[in-house]
Amino acid sequence: MPSLIIQTNEFPPVSGGVGSYCQGFAMALARKGVSVQVVAARKTEHDDLYDESLPYAVCRTHQKLPFVRHIFRCVRLMKCLIGDQKAVLWAAEWRSGIVTALLAFLFRRKMMITIHGTELLELETSRVMRFFALPVYRRAWKIIAISDYVAQLIVEKYPHYSEKTVTIKNGINPDQFTEVAKVKVEELIEKNNLRGKRIILSLCRLVPRKGVDQTIVAFAKLREGVSDVVLVVAGTGPEESALRELAERLGVEDNVLFTGYVPDEEIALWYHAASLYIMLSRKDDFYVEGFGLTFLEANACGKPVVGGNHGGVPEAVIDGITGYLVNPENPDEAAEAMRRILSDPDLYRKMSESGRDFVHGRGSWARASDEMIELLKFPTI
Repeated sequence: MPSLIIQTNEFPPVSGGVGSYCQGFAMALARKGVSVQVVAARKTEHDDLYDESLPYAVCRTHQKLPFVRHIFRCVRLMKCLIGDQKAVLWAAEWRSGIVTALLAFLFRRKMMITIHGTELLELETSRVMRFFALPVYRRAWKIIAISDYVAQLIVEKYPHYSEKTVTIKNGINPDQFTEVAKVKVEELIEKNNLRGKRIILSLCRLVPRKGVDQTIVAFAKLREGVSDVVLVVAGTGPEESALRELAERLGVEDNVLFTGYVPDEEIALWYHAASLYIMLSRKDDFYVEGFGLTFLEANACGKPVVGGNHGGVPEAVIDGITGYLVNPENPDEAAEAMRRILSDPDLYRKMSESGRDFVHGRGSWARASDEMIELLKFPTI
């Protein structure tokens, strides 16, 4: 079976969805004996220390001016290809795929590229993006869709890519979220004066498409009958001021905690401190929720979830089993889903157990890596 060279503009320790995707896949594949190299941007002084902890090689290139950056990336990839005559190239998204596609052509190598969903909407609005992205997709041996929903989008917008589109759904590493010291969770609760409260957690970037405004409205409705709950809005973004004003207008400002930036080491702590997780993401002209990894992360910590019935979220939330799917524009529906979970201990326990089972099976990177290995057994152009 061939080895893999993953090319990405984003990679830990800098947090981000694409970086987490690459790290999760690389770790799971390496654990199964696949030879993996990652070519990524150098963005922090802690990159080398982080890379030393990984069971696979990471080659960093400096973030210079855009054109110079691509030259550095190209040289680094060429070295990797010369040193590994059988490697398959894998671009994390089309921007990092520009250099990948060029070298795949020059070195006559097989190439894969992942589509996460939102980029398909971006391409509809920009001729420049289409000029660069479409040749990358044409060059790809396989296009990896992160959900059935994204695969359907690809087929609808680019039906000539249907035969080379393969769905491998996102996953998580459950151990990353379950191996948490209880004392640290207690310290987090004490530090934020949340002792004796049931925490509703929403962890996301504070932008309109994540639906935090509807979450706050739903929370205000929930508090009309459930008084011991607080809403923790974890994350940063341009909507924070507007969201704070909304909480004040609804009279729940004293019961909504905005944490600001959450470091990676605190993410799992917040999941464990919470009673349930909610994110009411919704579609707009430039964005679609291709999957929804945070729901799986919450499930790994034994927390039921409430998600907006939009995009690929129904593939991350099993309605009525690991949580509830609701109309993301209907806060009454979201409030009722939260109330139902919090008021029924038996239901809560069943959803908690089902969520853990889900992420240790169909929702794991281990499952996703098995599917990728099966694909790589027959890498014909």
